[in-house]
Amino acid sequence: MMRNCSEKGFTLVEVLVSMTIFSFGILAVINMQLLSASINIKARGMTEGVIAAQNKIEELSTLDYGHDDLKAGVAHADSDGRYTLSWTVVDDEPMVNSKTIRVVVSWDLKGVTSNFELQMMKTKS
Repeated sequence: MMRNCSEKGFTLVEVLVSMTIFSFGILAVINMQLLSASINIKARGMTEGVIAAQNKIEELSTLDYGHDDLKAGVAHADSDGRYTLSWTVVDDEPMVNSKTIRVVVSWDLKGVTSNFELQMMKTKS
């Protein structure tokens, strides 16, 4: 009995091999998406932390030179729930009749503490 070899199509082995290769490709794409989402969450936390520090710097820059929040040698702190802001003031640095204000914002994301620091100088007018 002779077989007719003109039949076209894929064998079961060919289909299984192609599905396996396709599955590895899909798994790589899924892993890439999960990693991307994780990095985006970290980036958002950092962006919000920087904005919180900038807002505090702007708030402190509008205060009078002798305001209580700009007293040197006093530990100042503020918290809005997720972010903790602290600032220190040093008088007469880098020059007389000026204050150097250092603002540090800290936050915790999945057990990892991150922080960001901004400094500004305020002069007596």
